[in-house]
Amino acid sequence: MKLKLIAIIVALLFCSLIFANNCDAIVNKTITKSRFIFGFQREKIDGRVFFHKSPETEIPQQGYPVLFLFHGAVQHGFNWFFGLNTWSYLQTQFTKKALENGYYVIAPSSLKPVRPGPRAWDVFSNDSNDVYFMQNMLDWIKSNDDFLDSNNIYCVGFSSGGFMCSRVGHIFGNTIKAIAVHSGANADSVYLTDGPPEFDLDRTYNFSSDFPPTIIIHGEKDGFVPVEAANLLYSDLQRCGITSEKHIDQENGHIWLPEFEDLIFDFFNKQ
Repeated sequence: MKLKLIAIIVALLFCSLIFANNCDAIVNKTITKSRFIFGFQREKIDGRVFFHKSPETEIPQQGYPVLFLFHGAVQHGFNWFFGLNTWSYLQTQFTKKALENGYYVIAPSSLKPVRPGPRAWDVFSNDSNDVYFMQNMLDWIKSNDDFLDSNNIYCVGFSSGGFMCSRVGHIFGNTIKAIAVHSGANADSVYLTDGPPEFDLDRTYNFSSDFPPTIIIHGEKDGFVPVEAANLLYSDLQRCGITSEKHIDQENGHIWLPEFEDLIFDFFNKQ
């Protein structure tokens, strides 16, 4: 068992480092064999993969509240359970805390909105494949209402996943109870180009009244998603009357910020 576990870790690390074209196939084969070793399960809907894990607490009468975790670019859904670098290791600690707080965790995997390009969420329109994938996962939750509470669904996203949280909020506002946008911003303010995505920070954006309450976490020194994008999201939410909070780390950049984790759960509990 020990040698098998070492082999699995080596395979995952190899994929994380090289991002080869066949990396997804290696990861899927590895995770299929090791899902119970690492404590999570792997599911497929219409060929799309998501990982999920139940808390160890007894199922509440109404079912577990559900927490979607959207990964950052170049990551996989399983990185919320198994960290191979500083980014994903910190995220695994948040997942542990979510499970301890009684959330049923679902961590889907994105595809590649641009080829050749990194794995990331296609947040650039309201009818992307990832929007349909989200609808399928919401239907999966409803089909498991014997242990999941479809009236208490939350989303947390880091980086590209933060933008995915925003897109989900725009489309599924009546279904999602609250979201946490970490190192991301409003999906409508980012544009796909032949190079890195570009941001439109020179206009205001409107949010419908059913957009979910939102907590924003960002690093002042973020070199990938400018803090101005987070500030714009917050000001637009406030102007549109959406319940929202903003927390900026003055010392750090584009990395998961553990000091704000309890604030995320506190914010969710208020909703």
